[in-house]
Amino acid sequence: MQHTLSRLALIAATAALSAAPALSFAQFDDEMLGSLTVQCSYSDNPAGEVETVSMAATLENTTDAAATKTLSKTFAKTFQRGERSQVVTNLLKVGEVAECVFPSGNKVRTKVGVASGSGFGFCGGDPEVFASVWVNERKIASRVWFTGHCRQQDGYPDVSLNYSNNGQASLEKCHALRHTAANAASASKSSSTEPLSVCVDFPNISSVARDEIEYPRPGQKVAAVGAIEVLTGSHKVCTAALEELNADFDTFGQYPNQTTAALKLARPNWGNSQIRDSAQIGGSSQGLSDGDLDSNQSIFDFDNDGKLDRIGKLIHETHYMDGTGLSVELGSSSKTFKAPLAATDSSAWLLPCQMSATRYTIDECPPGAAVEAGFWMGTKSKPETIYFRSRYSSLSPFAFKGETFVGVSGQGEAENFVAIVKPMRNRTFQRMCLFRRVQENF
Repeated sequence: MQHTLSRLALIAATAALSAAPALSFAQFDDEMLGSLTVQCSYSDNPAGEVETVSMAATLENTTDAAATKTLSKTFAKTFQRGERSQVVTNLLKVGEVAECVFPSGNKVRTKVGVASGSGFGFCGGDPEVFASVWVNERKIASRVWFTGHCRQQDGYPDVSLNYSNNGQASLEKCHALRHTAANAASASKSSSTEPLSVCVDFPNISSVARDEIEYPRPGQKVAAVGAIEVLTGSHKVCTAALEELNADFDTFGQYPNQTTAALKLARPNWGNSQIRDSAQIGGSSQGLSDGDLDSNQSIFDFDNDGKLDRIGKLIHETHYMDGTGLSVELGSSSKTFKAPLAATDSSAWLLPCQMSATRYTIDECPPGAAVEAGFWMGTKSKPETIYFRSRYSSLSPFAFKGETFVGVSGQGEAENFVAIVKPMRNRTFQRMCLFRRVQENF
């Protein structure tokens, strides 16, 4: 599930937010165990001002009655000089933000987010939960993983972030040995009661550039979360694809939200003839059972060479492969589909596996040896922007002004990207467009 945050303007009035109703931690449910405890403290005494912020995963045995949870997605606190020593503790869940502003002008902002979960694979159903930290409008720590993805079960150390100002604002990241029965037994033999830990300072804060996405200047335009950016592509097909994506970002995915009648770009007329496995298009089925593939066929000019081809839609819905592929038998006539006399790799195409820079044979394609097959899409300045993995990508062919194009969507890191490619002769592709859905800044 994708979590997004509303963008924050520069916080001008924080008193109302800090006055939001609060609940004691004793009232929290188990969901709070995936939260981040953010504690801001300030004191003004003759020896000088002291300002600190500590950020760490909320522990199961937390009983601090001072811990509070605001009912707003955004928590903000502005400390004032002359006040007594103050400690404000907030528990941030995914999608929430906290910002503490000190009399010195220093401010610390913390956001909690969650990585894309696949629902399968190692800890796939337990996605990483991370935090990002800004100090004085500069992003100092980005996507620091502190819980989730089996972190608690796999013996990773506890991670925390600590801000302080002792004449100079600084931020450090600490790792501490997790409290387990084995560690407790080892610690009992030591004179120290504190777990073994190590801390490392981040680079000098003043040397980091101001984050103008998080803190835009007056009049500066920043793409809204959820907006779709065109990273590359000026062809008219990109404009047409963008129109569909704005209506449904999953339009080229395995489960589009629009009906076929609502689609602007013509899709193939899929028939009922079945292709059960890749053996029928010139390769081995690699032991796939009937339940692994569910596909149907259509005949049209796939590679834009003027000849009719037979295309099979292959739907994978397993932990190992989840997406929609295409099997292509290349024809030799413009009037009717004529299958090659002998099915070979040169007359067949298994996609997206064979879109890889490495020319895999059909036998090598997943679930064969080429388990990491896929292809890169990018811009001129960054050719390898995003990698579409063959096992977790979906292909959706469509027609535009008499030519065939293919929309590509992905999962995991590619979840917020869509590519448009144009099939060409000799089993090649022309990269046409790359789109990205804007995510919250972390």
